Amino acid sequence: MNTYNRENIGKLISWRGDHFVYEYGEDNVIKFSKFDFLLGFEKAQKIVPEEYTLCKQFFGEYILDSEIVVSDDQKRVALIQRKIVGHCLTRDDLRNEEIRRQFREIAERYSAMVKSGHSEIDLVGHEGVFRIFNRCLGNILVTNTGKLVIYDVTSLNMSRFALFIRPLMYCLAKIFLPFQRSTIHRFLAQAQ
Repeated sequence: MNTYNRENIGKLISWRGDHFVYEYGEDNVIKFSKFDFLLGFEKAQKIVPEEYTLCKQFFGEYILDSEIVVSDDQKRVALIQRKIVGHCLTRDDLRNEEIRRQFREIAERYSAMVKSGHSEIDLVGHEGVFRIFNRCLGNILVTNTGKLVIYDVTSLNMSRFALFIRPLMYCLAKIFLPFQRSTIHRFLAQAQ
């Protein structure tokens, strides 16, 4: 893995959910996961590329290309992604036929991933959890060109989390996963 350049890290853009996101150079962002930090470098260095590769295998072009990098002191793993502009996918977006088609394809790939025995990934994200009346899938971005992009591929596999945090994550998953499944089901109903 390449080493990221600390001098390229700019201002903090977001700190919601799992990641701290900073500007990185002119056209990119760099993302640091709170969970990866808790895992420790050795485990994060193994898990992050595995999860990214698995998600790329299932979701292909819908996954935002990411370069997995490490700090020069070998204590942090991060992702560098190109900066994209858009908004979180809402049910209102499904009025557009092309967006409906893309969403159905993402949902089919998501289902295939789960049916093949892999853990679900977080598609609702921080934004989706806290939007009560106008639900969204916060980790799926609708770009300004009308393309759907999954920009966060955090697996909800409990073994990815540090031992001391697993009981909490297990309890949260018991609440979150039915909520996510219900949200996806509602979006799919509208996308038909």
